Amino acid sequence: MTTLETKQRFDALYAQYHPRITQRIWCMLHDNEATQDVAQEAWIKVWLALPTTEVVTYAWLYRIASNAAIDHMRRSKHVATSLALLAENGEEPIAPERDEHLIDAREALDRLSPRDRLTMYLLGAGYTYSEISTHLVKAGYPLNDHDNHNVKMWIARSREHLRRELATA
Repeated sequence: MTTLETKQRFDALYAQYHPRITQRIWCMLHDNEATQDVAQEAWIKVWLALPTTEVVTYAWLYRIASNAAIDHMRRSKHVATSLALLAENGEEPIAPERDEHLIDAREALDRLSPRDRLTMYLLGAGYTYSEISTHLVKAGYPLNDHDNHNVKMWIARSREHLRRELATA
């Protein structure tokens, strides 16, 4: 594939998927600046892989973006920014103030441990147990890759932790 073909292919992918990829990353990080940085990293990875990748799907792009966000969280031990911090910084909260249930859910997710939060995001995004296991291993959590029994146990614990956080909200 020539450089021109790669550029044309990249431009088409970027135009079609950039908003969705950015939204996915924001849902994991809850930080506008980090989201832009990680999105840029993800698109650089796409650019570098494009000449050797025959079939490009949204799932492939989604995976690159998710992995870039996970790498960012691992590097910076990132904790998602709460809505209160957004307000302190003069930024508008994404959720409307009148929707108390959504605010409570976001705040409860923010209070979860990074492992529980990642587990819940991956589960909510429709990942299989095997894919969740793979991501948790890549994020540095002690788990055998594709260990469905343990990942089910972690999901159950993460759900219980989220229920407790929602009950205290």
